[in-house]
Amino acid sequence: IEDSAGTVRPAGFFFASPGQINLHIPPGTAPGPAILSVSTASGADPQGLRAKIPIVRVAPAIFTANANGIGAPAAVIQRIRGANVSIEPVAEINVFGQYVPKAIDLGPETDEVYLLLFGTGWRGVRSQSEVVVRIGGITVPIEFAGAQGVYVGLDQINIRLPRELSGRREVEVTLEVEGMIANIVRVFIL
Repeated sequence: IEDSAGTVRPAGFFFASPGQINLHIPPGTAPGPAILSVSTASGADPQGLRAKIPIVRVAPAIFTANANGIGAPAAVIQRIRGANVSIEPVAEINVFGQYVPKAIDLGPETDEVYLLLFGTGWRGVRSQSEVVVRIGGITVPIEFAGAQGVYVGLDQINIRLPRELSGRREVEVTLEVEGMIANIVRVFIL
């Protein structure tokens, strides 16, 4: 990738097919128009593939269980009950083989329940105060928003679920980063 400042960096890719390339924009790539060039391991340019791509600092997207950008998020619940910490899924497979929101039980008042959302495009946020998550229209407290730390390109948001969400059932989760809105996902809260 040659960025708008003229710096060329290699971009690692995750997947390539005749019609699609999934890659990781390298850290430090300057915002603005960039040129993506594809070559083989030997350096040959197979089809003269070059494309202009826009690079922006933030472009939030929440990963979903069905990998289609809608419905149940690819997320987990972290429950803290005394000294015990457990991880629970927020999606389950229905009779049609699709992931749907799985009921989240907030448990007794002493439980601390966190929704851990995964996605991409918010690690470049100027300030965590510019990350806003709403669940069922209620702005919820964010404990962390940034790089997940293990997987390349994966971002994470940790949200403490407030008791006022109890009984809301299936609700929308919206993410806004510096005014940019991510895809809307759904969770189910008992």
